Amino acid sequence: MKDDDSLLSLSDTARPSPESPEEDRPRLPSSLRLLLGGLLWMCAALALCLPFAPRELPGFLAGEEDFQLPSRHLGPTVSTPPAGVPMQEMVHAYTDAERHFLQHEQTILNFLYPQLRLGAAAGMPSTTFSCVRREDPVTRLPRYICTGKGQGAPLRLAVALRRRLGREGRHARKEDGSPLFPQPLLPYLRWRDDGALELRSGDAVMLEMRFPGRERELTDLARPQPQPSLIIVIDDMGQKTEAAERLAALPYPVTFAVWPHAPHRKETVRLAGDMGLDILAHIPMEALPAKGKTLDPGPRALRTDMDAAQLSSTLNQSLALLPTAVGFNNHMGSALTSNDDACRAIARSEAGRGYFILDSMTHPQSRLFARCRQLGIVSAARAVFLDNTRRVPTILANLALAASRARQYGAAIAIGHPYPETIEALQRWENLEGVAVISLRRHIWHLSGAGLPDAVYVPPQDTP
Repeated sequence: MKDDDSLLSLSDTARPSPESPEEDRPRLPSSLRLLLGGLLWMCAALALCLPFAPRELPGFLAGEEDFQLPSRHLGPTVSTPPAGVPMQEMVHAYTDAERHFLQHEQTILNFLYPQLRLGAAAGMPSTTFSCVRREDPVTRLPRYICTGKGQGAPLRLAVALRRRLGREGRHARKEDGSPLFPQPLLPYLRWRDDGALELRSGDAVMLEMRFPGRERELTDLARPQPQPSLIIVIDDMGQKTEAAERLAALPYPVTFAVWPHAPHRKETVRLAGDMGLDILAHIPMEALPAKGKTLDPGPRALRTDMDAAQLSSTLNQSLALLPTAVGFNNHMGSALTSNDDACRAIARSEAGRGYFILDSMTHPQSRLFARCRQLGIVSAARAVFLDNTRRVPTILANLALAASRARQYGAAIAIGHPYPETIEALQRWENLEGVAVISLRRHIWHLSGAGLPDAVYVPPQDTP
């Protein structure tokens, strides 16, 4: 018998006899058995991980303002420590703010959702937010994280939300009619160094908002505004890109006030975003005649013969072209901004939307700043025009004057134009006063929470 015949006979003797019942039982291929086993192990692993998976946050997106949260014991929490970690380090004693948030978590969230939706609608109307609920495995404290993607201005959202929280938080009530937030635990906002915005109650973080891709422009909001500080705004941007590139290359930040209908609006806005600079919408407004001539402020100008609805519609159509703008200022406008009814209509139209309004003060009796401030809109008045005279020495002198005003009043806003002489002066300026030249957004955030004395200004004339 050959060797291979011997091996075959050994294999045959190892199998059951044909009469065995196991012979009739179907057997799965080994590869299929491995696949099914792997699937079972994966399902088991998923089941074990489900308690730790982020939970979708309803309400802010779906409009469902009520949902049930798991009850929890509010004593110190103890978890099984990882290897090498002492047990005492795994014990968390709740602070008063954390305990309050855990006790009233659902009621607080039901209060926050409408505020979040309205704030997002104001500052980032075309942005989609995805929100999850995570729970710290040690403290069991929840962390609600909302991530926004899309066009808009996170700062406008924050300004609108800050005002709403300040106003509504004092009146929020629990089911028994008592205040939802005791005085020390009233909700407030805080920017983090990584550009995230936290909604806090005392030392408890109730919710955080993240804005991927926008971190560069938001990280410095966590720092307090230095005093004295100077903010430089350059009007009439969007006509050419060369001036924008030179201004963006300055060793300190400037703000671009961009024409909504300028031919190079998009390129200018893109450059500002790449360089972390702020954008204002530069809104044409009706001017008084000069030397017997009627001045043309530009397309879609706001005029004194418009009623409140027309003013609001025309303004918001222009603002919609610059969704990342943190606010707007006026181009010309000596006729409109000195008209109290028109300024009141503009202020009422924009109240609560998070827009910062800069009164360029092209008329000494301008009412725009005063009417905006009356309605709680974050606003300011221009302190110095840099280049009414287009000479480098004069512009340098006006920069020194603006720095002096900043030192005198804590902060000042100077306005210039993208003239070659202005750019040269900005490049040559030595800042002997030693003031901090900061981004407009830092000033806006400061004004929204603290406020500064009214800006002092020199009565100007309309500028071209």
